[in-house]
Amino acid sequence: TTRELSLLSINSFQRGLADSEQLIRALALRVLTSIRIPDIIQIQILGVQKCSKDHSPYVRKCSANAILKISPRCAGDPQQQEMLLDIMKQLLDEDTSTMVLTSAMIAFSELCPDRLELLHTS
Repeated sequence: TTRELSLLSINSFQRGLADSEQLIRALALRVLTSIRIPDIIQIQILGVQKCSKDHSPYVRKCSANAILKISPRCAGDPQQQEMLLDIMKQLLDEDTSTMVLTSAMIAFSELCPDRLELLHTS
């Protein structure tokens, strides 16, 4: 079935997250987070977390976009939701690339526009 094929392909996408080429890493994350199988949400979150620390701003931007993409699938699990918010907060706090910050701000405004404490840390 399609579900089984998707599960078998996940290993390839995880390998793509470690590729030397930034476009391959970004594309692997985009494809991985597009798979809508609830069993792999933790793998997707780990992929987003890994890519949020990538040396390429483009890959980090794709990571911020992926937060917005997979967040609705984590709505039933507060721990997963909090993990995504932590990744977003890290991007907002530590990244200096305008490309990354723009995507992180869009994710913030869509996911938690009322949680201003994420922006104003002490």
